[in-house]
Amino acid sequence: MQNTSLLLLTIWSVFGAYLGLLLTSVGTFTNQWVFTSEERHLDFHNGTLRITMNMYSGLLESCRIRVTYIWDSKDAWKQMENNATQEVTPRPGSPTCVKIRNVLPAPGSPPKDITSAALSKINSVWPFPVISFLLLIVSSVLSTLGLCIPTKRAFMFFAGVVSIIAGLFGLTGIVCYIIAVGDAVIEKHPILPDKIFQHTYGYSFCFCALSFVISETTGVASLYLFIKQETYALRSEKERLRHRLMVSGSGTSVATGSTQVIPLKLSVEPAVIEL
Repeated sequence: MQNTSLLLLTIWSVFGAYLGLLLTSVGTFTNQWVFTSEERHLDFHNGTLRITMNMYSGLLESCRIRVTYIWDSKDAWKQMENNATQEVTPRPGSPTCVKIRNVLPAPGSPPKDITSAALSKINSVWPFPVISFLLLIVSSVLSTLGLCIPTKRAFMFFAGVVSIIAGLFGLTGIVCYIIAVGDAVIEKHPILPDKIFQHTYGYSFCFCALSFVISETTGVASLYLFIKQETYALRSEKERLRHRLMVSGSGTSVATGSTQVIPLKLSVEPAVIEL
């Protein structure tokens, strides 16, 4: 039973480290963190132009899905007709994704819309998931060394510590990302019933959140495995020492029994005195 628990802990410590690394790498370097849909109204003397922009963004890049233009005329009889609607989608082969830092407003100038405000705040979040990714690489290497060299139990200990720290960095990045999007919505446009701005989180965000759970459980499993290994090693050392004492004790014979006292006989010969 003890060997089975040690085997399961070892398998999860190594497999969980690589699984967390895989999820973090996919979540960090893909752009499916948040999907946004924002509608802007531009008023003119003869009507209103409604612009709806659908985008998805990651930590470093922002990509455009489509942009819809709808013209609403101010004349009542013209509104009965079909409004002029134009939908623009990226052409095949055209660059649809751009670096976030390239579309940010100039320093000192406020963002023009909620999406720009969100991107400007998101731009400062990327170091946390990247640091988590690098730490998980170190944790995976240490857990592999701990598996290949069972006598070096300290590898598992450090792998668990690094994995827990990596999970905390990933959680910090997730929380900061949520706060960045929420602050952008509150600062630029309060929540209204018409929901001009909508956002949902994508699979990249979910992968990083799942990676946090796996990293923490893997770190705890590695630390528990280290404690179990140290306990079994100490117990084995005590049994080995006890066995040596028993072997050394059985090889030494101790004679026990009755002791006979033999009296010492002294013969005294008579001295001859010559005159």
